[in-house]
Amino acid sequence: VNRVSDVVRGLSPLSIGVRYGYDDMKHFVWQGFAPAESGFRWTNQRRSAIYFRLDRATDTTQAHDLKFEVLPNGLQEVVLVINGSEHTERRLSQQQKMVVETTPNTLRPGVNVIEILTPWARIPSNGDQRLLGVAISEILIH
Repeated sequence: VNRVSDVVRGLSPLSIGVRYGYDDMKHFVWQGFAPAESGFRWTNQRRSAIYFRLDRATDTTQAHDLKFEVLPNGLQEVVLVINGSEHTERRLSQQQKMVVETTPNTLRPGVNVIEILTPWARIPSNGDQRLLGVAISEILIH
């Protein structure tokens, strides 16, 4: 984990209200994800994580909406854990926007992590050997 933290410290901090894509390596560390494909990035384990930085304390003392555009690999149970606290659990069967409402101080100055738990991730029937849960195409903190 120390290596991930070291890499995250070198990332550019996120800006609130900016839409970020699945291929952004300047603002995110994608742990447990497959390499970016055309338009999305798959979780490739049952526990994946997105690390990012916020530098301004004013970005963390307010409530925010975290918005994700996701596509599940069939029916998926998805649990989002933000900085160690579970925030949502949903069953998804089609592409949709997931919106997570946070309370003040859920996000913090410095390193933040969003864990994505997909206990129903599975190898698809098309010959792809990866353990796929959900594909993410964009992230927005508003």
